[in-house]
Amino acid sequence: MNLDRKIAAKAKELVEPLHGTNFTTKESEYRALCESFPILLRTAGLVQSVAFLKAKKEHPHGTLAGHLEIQMRGIELLPAGKDLVEIAATRNAAEYRLYSQMAARVAYWHKRMAQAYLITKKEGAKP
Repeated sequence: MNLDRKIAAKAKELVEPLHGTNFTTKESEYRALCESFPILLRTAGLVQSVAFLKAKKEHPHGTLAGHLEIQMRGIELLPAGKDLVEIAATRNAAEYRLYSQMAARVAYWHKRMAQAYLITKKEGAKP
């Protein structure tokens, strides 16, 4: 299984359970955050973006931060029990770039899965 398929499969596994039978704002908020997170990664960088998510702690920010760490552990870039901000901040420039690129791939697949499985506020208003 190639890396993108592995990331996509895990993203589906993490995102799909967030979908409920009835519309919830939590579902819509998570989808909106997943859609905007790749831009945040490109503009602010990995450490600052993840620190922002962790500072918010609550859903959807804390949920996405947790999902990102689960994914990074799954592709063996984050040792068990370690914090992504701490690890990424201590890497040299080449390693930091690798971590950033992998986080961008993870963010891409979470965005796609959120768009596929989660309802937006506008969609939820339909009868």
